[in-house]
Amino acid sequence: MDDAVLDELYAAPLDEFIERRASLAKQLKADGRGEEAAEVAALRKPAVPLWAVNQLARRNRPAVEALLEASQELRHAIGKGDREAFGAAQARQADALRRLRDAAARLLGKATAPTLDRVVSTFRSASVDEDLRPLLETGRLTEEPEPGGFDALAGLTFSAPRRDRRQPKREDGGRAKAQAALAEAKKRHRELERAAQAAERDAERARAAADKAAEAVESAAAELKSGRR
Repeated sequence: MDDAVLDELYAAPLDEFIERRASLAKQLKADGRGEEAAEVAALRKPAVPLWAVNQLARRNRPAVEALLEASQELRHAIGKGDREAFGAAQARQADALRRLRDAAARLLGKATAPTLDRVVSTFRSASVDEDLRPLLETGRLTEEPEPGGFDALAGLTFSAPRRDRRQPKREDGGRAKAQAALAEAKKRHRELERAAQAAERDAERARAAADKAAEAVESAAAELKSGRR
């Protein structure tokens, strides 16, 4: 599909998506580009978090570029097993994500915490995925990445340093307890994130049904207007 078509759709205000999609599909069909018209007509209206990500990719280039660079450095650090570089890249990535979350809050106005979490998750996951990075960079993401990709990346560990034999063994016990607490906290976070995402998906389905109903109303109104002539 022509990138210019995607740009026209995904750069537009969210409440104009359906109208522009119909107009573009109609124009493409009139131009003899039936296959592209069908592709455009099949494009789903993006959920609020995805729309926000594409908007910010266009409006907040410095933060997005900083995120892409930090995520790439993070991958390289993991590949080389460089703890120091990993920590530095992780800090830069977190800073870029904070800036983008704040920008999303300003863009969306009264956004819920789960919505902003999905914005951050999309930015983070797409920034470390080689296939999605170009789409994120140009603001042309058509769907939210499945969560878990970045978790798998960040979950890679470096080789454990040699333990100082002079340290008391009880210190190892404290470390084990801390690690267990961390694992439990991460598990709880994943459970809550999945619950929030399920709620957002339900809301998205309701919005999609409402969009279809709006299209039916527009179509019926057009037919009624045509019949009066």
